[in-house]
Amino acid sequence: MKNILKNLGIIFIVLSFTNCKKDDIQINTKLTKEFVIRVNQTSGTPVNFIDGSLLRLENKDTKPYLGKMKTLKVNSINYKIIDFVGDASGTINDTLYLNNKIYHKNINLNVKNAKDNATVFKITESQKLEETRNLLLNQLGVFIRYTGDALCDNDNMVFKMLITIDISATAPAE
Repeated sequence: MKNILKNLGIIFIVLSFTNCKKDDIQINTKLTKEFVIRVNQTSGTPVNFIDGSLLRLENKDTKPYLGKMKTLKVNSINYKIIDFVGDASGTINDTLYLNNKIYHKNINLNVKNAKDNATVFKITESQKLEETRNLLLNQLGVFIRYTGDALCDNDNMVFKMLITIDISATAPAE
């Protein structure tokens, strides 16, 4: 009987120690950046626009785990026009760059239609997703540049573009 109690006690202690190990924290979040593009009315000749900014890995979900992440995956990158005012027939030729590499282009895009239709421009190439992952993990951010030319002969045009990088990561529980 003493041996049974002793063995049960040992098993209980061993199980207690193995249950102390905490599971990794799972992080699923979206990194976002907005660009506001203002274009004065044109007269038959397109005018250039450009905006750029650093999109950091740090947000409310990732901040406690920066520098501690075990894994990081970029699930998707997309952008869309989320606001529009001005020339309803205004068009753009736009290019989205991440760290000076072309990620996406549109030719003769009607901005109002893209906004009204909630058109989402998706970057799906696995190489680009992996490059972005490496930049976010190693440099904690990626530089985004949104550039192109616009033609809006009937009125000024102002629109807002939103880029979203959807990520998942694991970090050790603290």
